[in-house]
Amino acid sequence: MTQNDSDWKRELEESAQGIDLFEAPGADIQNQDARDSAVDWESGSSEDPQRPSHVERARSRRHSLRAAMAGLEATVAAASGADGWFEAVSAAVDELRLALRDHVEVTEGPDGLLNQILNEEPRFATEIALIAQEHEGLDESLEKLDLTVKAGLEMEDPEPDSVRRRAMTLLGRLSLHRQRGSDLVYDAYNVDIATGD
Repeated sequence: MTQNDSDWKRELEESAQGIDLFEAPGADIQNQDARDSAVDWESGSSEDPQRPSHVERARSRRHSLRAAMAGLEATVAAASGADGWFEAVSAAVDELRLALRDHVEVTEGPDGLLNQILNEEPRFATEIALIAQEHEGLDESLEKLDLTVKAGLEMEDPEPDSVRRRAMTLLGRLSLHRQRGSDLVYDAYNVDIATGD
């Protein structure tokens, strides 16, 4: 087994472990409670006009994150033998890093969506803590990918498979994270933040 194979196996195991984080105790009861007490903003029955602005800001960053994810996926799927493949992947990783930072800022910042939900719906504290923890893991996976790409740029005959594996593992984890965020917003506010994705 090569170093790249062991790294790939470890990334898969880490990713699988991250899925376990999605199992929150009592989530089914919390979800039903949220649905029973949810406010439908589209019907104009919201009592707090600030809620939609937090959701809309998060939705905007969500679209940017999705676009950066799609850009990275398209780039790593391109023919790696073409001139500039590693450079293009590096640029796509940089775009994804910026989009992820914006996403974290708008969700975890002092006026962010997660704090808004926590203040209004403290029962979601466990899910919010898990989302914040996922942000750290996603950032670590992004840095590992970046280091792998930079190593490839310095090699005379680089191997693209390790870059592709790390990229696809990261994209899978990001997709699961985005789904978790959608579920949290829906359960807290009865709003589908993924509309338009």
